[in-house]
Amino acid sequence: DGKLACVAWPFTIVSIPSIFTDAFRWCAYQAYIFITLVNKCKKLVAFKPLNDPTSIVSTELVEIAVKGSSVWILHKDGLLERLNISTGKVDLRKNYLKRTPINSLIPKPIVIDSDNMVWIYPGLNNSGAVYYNEANDQWKQLDIDSTPALSNSFVRGIISDHQGLLWIATDHGGINLFDRKKNTVRVIQHE
Repeated sequence: DGKLACVAWPFTIVSIPSIFTDAFRWCAYQAYIFITLVNKCKKLVAFKPLNDPTSIVSTELVEIAVKGSSVWILHKDGLLERLNISTGKVDLRKNYLKRTPINSLIPKPIVIDSDNMVWIYPGLNNSGAVYYNEANDQWKQLDIDSTPALSNSFVRGIISDHQGLLWIATDHGGINLFDRKKNTVRVIQHE
């Protein structure tokens, strides 16, 4: 259908970032997403911008995250898209980050938690973190002024555990354990 372009293996690209999941290697370069089908046919599939509202927007990509059959794509200008791997089409596009102070032209890591919430944080300034809840189509900001509040708005990293807690590492503010279901933050600091 014009969404996928296959090229022979091997194919050299500069990848930012590169993600390994099961039998696939995902990487992004400028406005393209490449999937290396490692264990199957050893071909490279490229998802590329086309003149079509369901293809990836042609602005520069800064981060991708893979969860299930979706690739979440963050563009340098703050646009967030979700690419359905099965159809090769973008089925969700959000501009929230383009309109908020958390957006700037710096790369922002994406984390998908155990409840499929999309977490984004710049990791360079005191902007905290935001997460997107697709079920209610809402964004929530977490920082020192939010309820609940983080101990520091300079977020360095986020991971999700098997119990659904988010471990949010802050710069000189310790680890903030965020329980989204209870809407609480517990701070762990070195004494």
